[in-house]
Amino acid sequence: MDLALKRVARFKSAYLVVPFGFDDPTIIVQEGGGYRTRTLSNNANGFFRGLWEGRGSLIGQGKRPSNP
Repeated sequence: MDLALKRVARFKSAYLVVPFGFDDPTIIVQEGGGYRTRTLSNNANGFFRGLWEGRGSLIGQGKRPSNP
């Protein structure tokens, strides 16, 4: 944790997004940074396709993810 906090402080970001999920609703945030623009669209497409195809795997069947 100390190392992570040092890296966050060194980056000097204006915002820090900390995910805290109750799974209602799903929010996608694309963070800034250096991207491989030649593969970005393929990677984003794969991410969103997987998210879309998996959307009904549990909740769409009336099931809730179990607690660990």
